Formats: sequence, structure tokens, C-alpha cells
Amino acid sequence: MKLILLSMLMLFAVQDDKLQGEYRIEFAKQDGTQSFILRLDGDRYTKVNPDASQVTGSIRYSKYTATLKNDKDHPIEIDRSGTGKDTLKFNLKHKNNSAMKLNSGLLIRVAK
Repeated sequence: MKLILLSMLMLFAVQDDKLQGEYRIEFAKQDGTQSFILRLDGDRYTKVNPDASQVTGSIRYSKYTATLKNDKDHPIEIDRSGTGKDTLKFNLKHKNNSAMKLNSGLLIRVAK
């Protein structure tokens, strides 16, 4: 009985919270890429560009990362070890080759 309860507790512990809140994205390499705002809401996100245009997309979760994808931009892979904190690390991946990292940086919380 104790083994079953322990197994259930471990199962629920693995299911981390989904990403929520509003973050400003800051790139490590300033190669002409502009920072923008990301509004994260569970399985969906909205990217708000400096010109106020918006792009929405989906968030896919794995054990250690969350990947933000849409039809227009390169995917953003977020390190989930910082979930719940005010700053998260991310990598910008190539659209056609997910092993290729284009840039990296920080997501800084601006609103909950």
C-alpha cells in the first residue's frame, strides 16, 4: 500500500505547473534581434512585438523544457528548472533543425 501511495506522489510531482505570466525576452547576442513581450498562458502564448503586432502559438511541454512554436518564427525552448521564478533561461532554435541554437538569453517576468 505504501508503495502505491509513494508511486502516486512521484507521478504528481513530475507534473510541474504550466508556464503563466508576462515576460520580456532579452537576447544574449544583440545581432539585430529586438526584445519583445511573451504572454504565457498554459498551453498557449502570445508574442507582442515592439510595433504592437501579435503572434499566437502553442506551448509543448516535456520533462525539462517547454517549447514555444508558431508558423512564422523560430521555436523558443525554455528551461523548466526555473518554473515559478522571475527569470527563466531560453534557447532560440532553428526552425528546420532543432539541434541548431541561434541565440539564447533570459525571460524576465514583468507581470504575473
